[in-house]
Amino acid sequence: MWGLAALLGPVCDGRHSAHDVLHYATDSIAGPPWLLTLPGASSPLLETCWWVPVAFGGAGVILGAAHPILDRKWGGGPRPPPGWPAVLLSIFCFVACYELSGVLAQAAATSGTHDFAALDVPLLLNAAAIFLIFERSKGGLLMMALLATIGPVAEIGLINVLHLYEYTNTDFAGIPSWIAWVYAAGGPANGALGRQILFELESKQISSRRE
Repeated sequence: MWGLAALLGPVCDGRHSAHDVLHYATDSIAGPPWLLTLPGASSPLLETCWWVPVAFGGAGVILGAAHPILDRKWGGGPRPPPGWPAVLLSIFCFVACYELSGVLAQAAATSGTHDFAALDVPLLLNAAAIFLIFERSKGGLLMMALLATIGPVAEIGLINVLHLYEYTNTDFAGIPSWIAWVYAAGGPANGALGRQILFELESKQISSRRE
């Protein structure tokens, strides 16, 4: 869970940099950003920093483990494993949400206005659709709500206290309002991955006991 989240985190975050939504500070306490630029390209394909995969990886472990625990506490027992196709599809939808937010935010910046109906509402509906398709559990809904709250609060600290990066266009305290819906959309993907990995581990334990 840590490895996949650490890999996908910078990729997702890099979609914001690619659309000029977010950029890392060149003189922060964490050091300069890492840039991956294709030959002849005017903007980096990927912009991140060393601490980003560490942070995303840790969050992935917490979220992946929390969902099966909440299944047992509130859902009456473990849920059936979603299967790797469903896991990969849920992760793809989460990555697509990052891309969509970058496209919409860039379009809003170009127009010079923050239209909540054209920016926040589509991302909120996208998060809701991901929940209804892949999650549909009380524990999963709680995790999405926590993500939509804790994620932006953490970013406020990273931006205003540590000065690690900044958004090009903000709404309050250095962050855009729509980032909450992007965080929320990550809950079901982490939940699906956590449940599938738990199933794989338990299957191996059963096989070992039989042997």
